[in-house]
Amino acid sequence: MYLEHFNLKCNPFDQLADPDFLYLTEQHKEALARMQFALAINDSFTIITGEVGSGKTTLVRKLLSDFAEECRPVFITHTRLNDIELLQMILIELGVKPYKMGKIQLLKKLHRIVDSERDKGRRIVLVVDEAQNFSASMLEELRLLTCMDSEKSRSVNIVLIGQPQLGRTLASPDLDQLRQRCRLRFHLNALSASETPEYIRHRLAIAEGNVDDIFDEDAISSVYGYTRGVPRLVNTLCDTAMIMAHTSKRKRVTRESIDDAVGELAWSEPAAPRDTSDLDALDKDSTGLLTISQNGEVCGEYTLNMQSYIIGRSEHCSIVVNSTYLSRHHALLAHDSGGWVISDLNSTNGITVNDRFVRVGRLKHGDLVGIGDCMMRFTLDAFRDRVSVGDESVDPCAELPDLSAG
Repeated sequence: MYLEHFNLKCNPFDQLADPDFLYLTEQHKEALARMQFALAINDSFTIITGEVGSGKTTLVRKLLSDFAEECRPVFITHTRLNDIELLQMILIELGVKPYKMGKIQLLKKLHRIVDSERDKGRRIVLVVDEAQNFSASMLEELRLLTCMDSEKSRSVNIVLIGQPQLGRTLASPDLDQLRQRCRLRFHLNALSASETPEYIRHRLAIAEGNVDDIFDEDAISSVYGYTRGVPRLVNTLCDTAMIMAHTSKRKRVTRESIDDAVGELAWSEPAAPRDTSDLDALDKDSTGLLTISQNGEVCGEYTLNMQSYIIGRSEHCSIVVNSTYLSRHHALLAHDSGGWVISDLNSTNGITVNDRFVRVGRLKHGDLVGIGDCMMRFTLDAFRDRVSVGDESVDPCAELPDLSAG
């Protein structure tokens, strides 16, 4: 192996979903923040989609490592299963040998384990990888597992990880109840041309390597053209290129090493990948506008055309509001089958909807949301100019109240 040759402590481009190597781009930070919120408020379902090798599983393993004390994770990585086999697989992961049990016995056994974990203050977090292989009927079987919740607390959280076609299955009319239980969905795109070199540098640094000593700039800049930023392909190409450099007794990975690796892998330069950036886009009847006022003056307008937004003063938020009265991640604005919902992310000052403090509030056209020292007017495109609130039609550009005065 090339570790000694390049003075590395471990393989920097191993294909294992190791959270220690997770490279957090802006979209990964946002996805992780949303998933952390989903577990923090004990949502039944969280859905992460992305192309093959986009880092979905690594991101979820990072999430669960942050919740290790309060969650007992169960990973299902084989999804060509029927309902009986699914229950058996879950119980096997929980340390049970369920091979001769019928479905009723399997469910009773699982229920007892869920109750036992609840008594210990823990939840079962069921992670289903490659969930796009599940039919609508199998996804409904998963939803039924959340019925093991007690009257006062949820005891089963389910995280679905899948390729983009999972979204099309979830749109089935037979899965209305599942969609109603899922507030958070996120789609991971591949790395950009500027993120790919940083990804390579990040992984080499974790392996205690100096990128300038191992890769020359020409080699790094050529990787994106062959991989289009898909992390798994980046790992495969860089790992093979390092092997090529080692066997050729080169001290650094050069463009020649990359070309040798491409030949060894029998790759050709791919066409641009399918654009999946609009997979989470909303239809025209769900899009809207958020108008933000601070100190009585409008300081920002945001078109709402995606599934969710994190609002706060952190630069990593979807909607950044520069105010010390806001927490770094203050609130989540998300769209589900029932419309738009705003949720408090355990902020310091909370949120109000029409002057009432709420932890979670469903928004209507024209609602006023208070957040820190700011006021936000929520309007829907489909209703604008034709829906009245009280005796006056809602004007998103109308003067908003000044919270700082009170």
